[in-house]
Amino acid sequence: MRYLENLDNKEKIGGCIFVAGWFNLPNLETEEEEKIAKPWLENKINTNKVKSKIKNGKIVAIFSDDDPDVPLSDKEIFKKRLNAKIIIEHGKGHFSDDSGVKELPVVLKELLEISKWKVLLYQKFQTNEKTSWSYQHNNDYKSILLF
Repeated sequence: MRYLENLDNKEKIGGCIFVAGWFNLPNLETEEEEKIAKPWLENKINTNKVKSKIKNGKIVAIFSDDDPDVPLSDKEIFKKRLNAKIIIEHGKGHFSDDSGVKELPVVLKELLEISKWKVLLYQKFQTNEKTSWSYQHNNDYKSILLF
C-alpha cells in the first residue's frame, strides 16, 4: 500500500491483491518486532490515495482464519476503506512455508479476474512438486508455473 500511496499522480495500476495485508499487528511478541513494525503502524496510510491509483477499484484482500500475525478483523478495514473484495481462506496461517502453504490458487484466480482474462480452460496438474495452470486467452493457450 505504501508503494501505491507514493506513485506519481498520473500512474495507475489495473488492480491489487493483498495477501495477509494488515492495518493492525496486535500479536507482536518481542521488542525487535515492535521496533520493526513501529514506523508502519504509526504512519497511517492514505487509503483514498491508494484507491485513486487503482483503475476501476479492483482490490482483493485475502486472509486466513488462523493467521497468528494478522487479525481477521482487519478484513473490515480493507472492506470499508478500500472497498476490497474479501476472501477468507481456512487453515492457511500466515500463508508461509511455516504454515505449510506451498501454493495459493485463489491468487491466480483473482489475478485472472482482475486482468480481464477470459478463462476458457482452467486446469491444474501437479508434477515434480510444481503446480501448473493452463488457460486460454484470445484463442492462445498459455501456462503458468508456480513453485
